[in-house]
Amino acid sequence: MTTRCERFQQEVVHGNVVLNFTSFPKGDLGVYAHAYQQAANSLVEEFRGKPYYSDAEACPIVFLYRHSVELYLKQIVLWGAGLVHLQTGDALDVRGLFSRHEFKPLLQHLKRVFEVAWWLNSSEVAPKYGTFAEIESVILEFEKIDPQSFAFRYPIRHERRCAPNYLAAHCPALH
Repeated sequence: MTTRCERFQQEVVHGNVVLNFTSFPKGDLGVYAHAYQQAANSLVEEFRGKPYYSDAEACPIVFLYRHSVELYLKQIVLWGAGLVHLQTGDALDVRGLFSRHEFKPLLQHLKRVFEVAWWLNSSEVAPKYGTFAEIESVILEFEKIDPQSFAFRYPIRHERRCAPNYLAAHCPALH
């Protein structure tokens, strides 16, 4: 039987990973966001290749994409808070940033960062990522379905109420 230490530390190098080792976690948010996005992309590719699948197989895909978006937004807000303060003297309220999962407060801060960085109506940003309104629209779709990041992790909310009754997603389109 494998002991706990053996599961986490092996003499064989391939397969070992080190997480949370930097002294700069703010900078690691994008790394984590990208990892969740890549994991979702891999699951979508596997999903596409199956002749049949269970509806429940979509849960980790949608959750991973949602979590990736949340981490990317939090990274932009954290880095952008410094820019906002430098350019305007204003402070974005980032207290509680990691104790909540709703997108609406993040989008308010994101919009302020985009305004200060001159990205809000930028023709350079829009072709690659879309306009702010387009980005906001996609993110608010997730927010409407899953405001607190429970719907794709559990079939029940923390108040012991059912998750939303009917959710439909086309997983390859999320890719």
